[in-house]
Amino acid sequence: MDNLPAKEANFQSAPHQNTQETKEDQLDTEPPDATAPPHQHGPDLNPVNKDGQSIVHAAAASDDVPGLQRIMGLKTFDVDEPDIMGQTPLLLAALKGHVAAVRSLIQAHGADPERRDNKGRTALMCAIDGCIDDPVRFQIRTSVGDPDNNVSVALIEEFKVNVNSQDYAGITPLIKAVRGRYRLNSRPLIFQTHYEQIIRMLLKAGAAVDHVDKTGRTALSYAAEIGSECVVQLLLEYGACKDRRDATERAIRNGHLKAMDRLLQDGEQQQQEEGRVSEAYLDMARFHHAIATGDVGELTSLIQKGVDVKSIWADPEDLLSRVMRSGHVDVFRLLLADGILATRTTMTRGGCQGISSLYTLAGKAESPEFLRLLLEFDTENANKCSCVILSYTSTERVQWLLDAGFDVNGLCGRMATLGVAAARAGIDIVMLLLDRGANPNYSDSEGQTALHANWKDLSVGRLLVQRGADLEVKDQEGKTPLAVSIEGGRLKQTEILLELGADPHNVSLERLLCPWQIKPASFLAAKELVRSARQQRGA
Repeated sequence: MDNLPAKEANFQSAPHQNTQETKEDQLDTEPPDATAPPHQHGPDLNPVNKDGQSIVHAAAASDDVPGLQRIMGLKTFDVDEPDIMGQTPLLLAALKGHVAAVRSLIQAHGADPERRDNKGRTALMCAIDGCIDDPVRFQIRTSVGDPDNNVSVALIEEFKVNVNSQDYAGITPLIKAVRGRYRLNSRPLIFQTHYEQIIRMLLKAGAAVDHVDKTGRTALSYAAEIGSECVVQLLLEYGACKDRRDATERAIRNGHLKAMDRLLQDGEQQQQEEGRVSEAYLDMARFHHAIATGDVGELTSLIQKGVDVKSIWADPEDLLSRVMRSGHVDVFRLLLADGILATRTTMTRGGCQGISSLYTLAGKAESPEFLRLLLEFDTENANKCSCVILSYTSTERVQWLLDAGFDVNGLCGRMATLGVAAARAGIDIVMLLLDRGANPNYSDSEGQTALHANWKDLSVGRLLVQRGADLEVKDQEGKTPLAVSIEGGRLKQTEILLELGADPHNVSLERLLCPWQIKPASFLAAKELVRSARQQRGA
């Protein structure tokens, strides 16, 4: 006992890699066998924490090999004792990528690498999951191909574990690795390559390439869905043939052109037991290709053939984004002209009711040509489109609007163009509109001007007054910009309006009510500013 390090005598819980375990998972743990023989006689070194973990779990999770050797030398521990999640010290070490601890537990202490946790995962599966959960740490600590630095390699090459074991969902290490590659799609390429090497290693060791999990899918199906051409190629090289049609259709449906090309490459290979990919899916593949390559002729042919575009893109916004990213203006023009990029009126954006959901993406146009086409093919919704652009995008895009003939004195839905800019854009855009002829006193459908708006930039008010905005103009309810500012609890805006010369006597403070969404303190403080201004200016 005296030889034990302090951290072993007073250990903390070894954290689980998977923090999303459910209570149901925990309840699946089998209760301890009350009839099991007690441990050998000796000091009681086998306390457990709230997670059911012993000091052996703590040492394994921290890669403390000397501590493991001293603890296990006392022969008072079951090396395969599970915690409440069914994880043995070996599984915890594998999850954390600790090669030395894994090797020590198996070689020196006889830990079982095929022992399963409550999810049915073996040490190899835990090693793969650990890399998914913390790829940065694994990339720093591990090197694929080196059994001294990679748990998966050591388990397969050194300890010859079963590469075709299945968890309770029928997932094998190969499928787990392919799905892990998908989770790393947003990571740098080095992490993706790391997983591709693990997949290659599993296949080389004899992993069943056509194994079907309990959802009826294979590794090829998952690889095609995530669009990894490299993994698809690798699986095909190792003889993947089952589920080929499903894989091809998933690649097509998700627009993964390279993976789709690889699966469609050999026409003879399509005549497997599942049959040839349907003509509809082939048309879908051609449509994806034409969008990506800007092939107007192929698109025209498919449209004339009557291809069902909705089966390819149920959401027109997704199709719009794909075409805009491709940068092919001619393709965009063709799809608009044929009504394929039809607009809908189900959204509210930028203060405009019924705005076309297609045009909510107009601000993402990468060139003025795209924007001009949008305005050209839907003049009815052009101002609504402009409202969104004024609300969310840059001066450059507003300049595109103006160059396309946009009416600076029109309405964006119910709001005046200049009012939208004052409320949602910066002073640069407001100044641009004024320079291009915007009337600072143009009112919207409720009689409000840009001075009534809740300015995004407080300097907008000064600019508007300098350009001739009327401080005493009243809306349809008889409220001046100062009155609207008070009701909105806008202290700073109220102060600026008074500073610019707004008449505090032209506001009926007694008739103003605090809206439910405004803090009463702000409302009352704004009213007090006006009372003070009245006293200073006299009756």
